[in-house]
Amino acid sequence: MADQAIPREIPRALESYPSGADQSLAAELALRARIEPFNLIATGVFLLAIVHTFAAPRFAALAHRRQSRADALARAQGRSSPPGLDVELLHLLGEVEWCSECGRWLS
Repeated sequence: MADQAIPREIPRALESYPSGADQSLAAELALRARIEPFNLIATGVFLLAIVHTFAAPRFAALAHRRQSRADALARAQGRSSPPGLDVELLHLLGEVEWCSECGRWLS
């Protein structure tokens, strides 16, 4: 029974990391990422979520602009204009709630 794996605490306790009181923030984060590589992934996802929160209105505006152009062109040609895949993807990226729902679903 000596080969039995020791269960790890998730998330890792802050006290389990070496003290970095004399290090810069970047150096301390790099050390923690070397000790626990998942920290780097989690930090990246968190930063993307923050950027997405502020970029979402721009995606929504771009989707509306592209759809308006497609509608105008379709009216000039006398046909209907269903939303294209690009417009649908931009609308999806323009939803702030979508990001939080994915986060809840993944956790």
